[in-house]
Amino acid sequence: MRASPEELQVQQMQEAKEAAQNAIPLSEGVDQDDLRVFYDLLASTSYEEAQQKVVTLASSGNLTESVAEVAVQALQQCRDKGDNPQMEQTLDGLVQLIITALQQQMMSPALRLVEELVQMNPSENRQLTQQRLELEFATEGAVSQQELKEQMTQFFAQMDQQDSEFAQQVEAVWEQASEEDREQIDQMTTMRKDARANMNVIMELAEAC
Repeated sequence: MRASPEELQVQQMQEAKEAAQNAIPLSEGVDQDDLRVFYDLLASTSYEEAQQKVVTLASSGNLTESVAEVAVQALQQCRDKGDNPQMEQTLDGLVQLIITALQQQMMSPALRLVEELVQMNPSENRQLTQQRLELEFATEGAVSQQELKEQMTQFFAQMDQQDSEFAQQVEAVWEQASEEDREQIDQMTTMRKDARANMNVIMELAEAC
């Protein structure tokens, strides 16, 4: 007789719990609800499944800093033991997923929109970016054109400062830099130019909407 999906989930969760307890004996006093969430994430059979679980937890408000602390503690203890590289890799990926989701939770709606637009590579996908902006601005309660422009203005101020500091650093080391170091500097310079170009497109399209 085949196990039901619910029974399989419980079995996977128990197996993950046993594997984690063997590899990472968490300290006493850890909240049981946080442990349950952690073991459920660890029971994921793929990165995509873990990612979806994290998104669901975040949207329901059940992904907390204390869950992240459990995951980080587990990762650190696994590293200290040093005898289970596969578990260490799994935990490292899980920690990154949780931390990224928590950071996104703390972002303002305007900042989340900018992050989303940047991932669309506006310099090469202007029409798609414009459509996304038009949808956002037309949606009641979403990010307004003014809110986005204010967020972009803050970004440009930060980028100006960072670019100035980067130029000073390059000037200080360029003469003594090896050919390999200069290639890395050139790559970083190109990346910064591309990032600014994308931001310029976002601002241009936002003002045109």
